[in-house]
Order: sequence, then structure tokens, then C-alpha cells
Amino acid sequence: MDQQDIPHNAKDIIQKVVAEILKDTLIEWFGLEVPSIISVLPNHLPTVAIHERLVDSVFVTADGQLLHLEFQSTSVPSLDRFAHYALSLATTYQRKVRTLVIYTAPIHEAPHLMDYGAVRLIVHNIFLADKDGHATWNRLQNTPAHAWTTYDDLDLAFLPFMSDRSTTPEQRALHAVERLLSLPVDHRRFAGALVAGMTSTFLEPAVVKLIKEALHMNELIRQLEEEAIERGLSKGLQQGLQQGLQQGLQQGLQEGLQQAALQLMQTRFGSLGPDVIAQVESLDATQLQGLVLSKILDVQSLSELLACLPQS
Repeated sequence: MDQQDIPHNAKDIIQKVVAEILKDTLIEWFGLEVPSIISVLPNHLPTVAIHERLVDSVFVTADGQLLHLEFQSTSVPSLDRFAHYALSLATTYQRKVRTLVIYTAPIHEAPHLMDYGAVRLIVHNIFLADKDGHATWNRLQNTPAHAWTTYDDLDLAFLPFMSDRSTTPEQRALHAVERLLSLPVDHRRFAGALVAGMTSTFLEPAVVKLIKEALHMNELIRQLEEEAIERGLSKGLQQGLQQGLQQGLQQGLQEGLQQAALQLMQTRFGSLGPDVIAQVESLDATQLQGLVLSKILDVQSLSELLACLPQS
């Protein structure tokens, strides 16, 4: 599987993976009082009036209505645009439409009503920042692999956008990638796809690249495990193979973290001297993940960042 095969767009992931694998769990996770999802509709809406519009996800619920999901990454809602989508969906499929707006931005309130008299739209807002990321991460860390559910897959995918003052969204995304490596094969695939889809749209490009590299290794581990099973290798050999690959992934993650840190530093502060590069390369994975990637996004100058680094 080539790294470029990992989708760059959350719309495709939510459409293909969530719709088919997490139908009932999706409703439960968002706390919606609507009938369960029974099918998914194409997200391309060709119309004369608005040409072709691409919505995030459209599902059919058990009562025959449409559930339209939109991901919003800014604090300014697009209610006019959502109204166009809702009207196009309603007239195309001759069904009632519910619109759910999921905010990945760190906000806790947004308008839910657009009223132009004859044209009126009410949306249901979900703020991922209302979720306790610290408590969620502690639970996911302590959930045994055999007890893992599709609900946990969604927790892992949305973890980067929950509230947690002790970590950044980029750090939480990296935590999610590390956790999914210990999951059962099916969940590792689905959770990996969900994490890739969400982070590829909403996080720093350098961190997204690192996550995709890790998920590429995750897919390699899965393929080799399946090959081991097909060839009849003992369970002990299979576990040894997985542990060896995961150890190699951790080493690769450290190198990737170094590259991501240097890329982010260069993006923010310009070219780096050899002493600075050497200092970053001397940090271990924990220091890189827990300190550098967080501080790079918070500090105002290179000197302020360097003052935070461990001194050799």
C-alpha cells in the first residue's frame, strides 16, 4: 500500500468508513435523538441552480429522513451554504433533512438558526471541544484490546479536537496513532482510516505527514499478520513479528518527530543553524512529542523555544 493511498480528505473517510462500519455508533456517539442510519447517499449534488456541491456526508435514517453531516473548522458558521445544501438534498431526494454541524475548532457555541422568513434553517451543533480529551485519553489507554468497540474508534478519531490543556491537538493525534497500533486488526484498520481522515484536513501539514507515515506502517503490520496467519505460523511467532514491527515503527516515529519538529521550526522561524538542528536531533521521542511539538505552536520566537529545550 503506497503512502499516497491514505486519503487526504476527511470527507471521503467519513463517507466510506463511518457510514458502512459505524452506522449505529455514530448516532450514539453524537448523542442524537434520531433513528438509526440505514444507508449512505452520494455526496455529490448536481443541480442547475448551484452546479455541483460537495457535502461532507449524507445518510438515510430509519424514518426515511436524511441526516446531513458537515465538519466546520472555523468559529464562523456557514449557515447560508448549509441551507443551500439542505434545499438541494430535499428537492433532489424528496425527503426531510436534518443538518448536523460538527465543530473541530476549539469553540463552545455557534449560531444554530438562519431565518429569512420564507427560508428558515435550524441545525444541530456538536462541539468536539465540549468533550473532555484528558478523561477520554485516560479511558482509551486503559481499555483492553479485547474490549475495544466502534465507540472507542470514534473517541480515538475525534480525540485531537477535544479539550485538554495539557496537550496540543497534534500531540493528541500522535497519541491516537500510537494507541491504535495495539488494537485488534479490524479496529486498527477502521480507527486508522478515521484518524487519517480527520487529521489530514484539520492539523499541521508536517504532523499530518508523520501520521500518514505511521499509518502506512500500521497497514504493513496488518498485511504481514494476515500473511503469517495464512502461512500457519504459531501465535508466538506472529506476536514476535508484530512486536518487532512495532518497535521499528517507534524508532521511525522518533525520526519522523525530529523531521516534523524541524519543519515546523523552519516554517515559523526561518532557517536553523547547525547547533539548533543538532539539539533537536538529540531529543528522544518523549521530549519531542511532549515538549517541542507543543512549544513550537505556542512560543513567539526561536529564542523562547530554545530556552524550553533540555540542555545537554
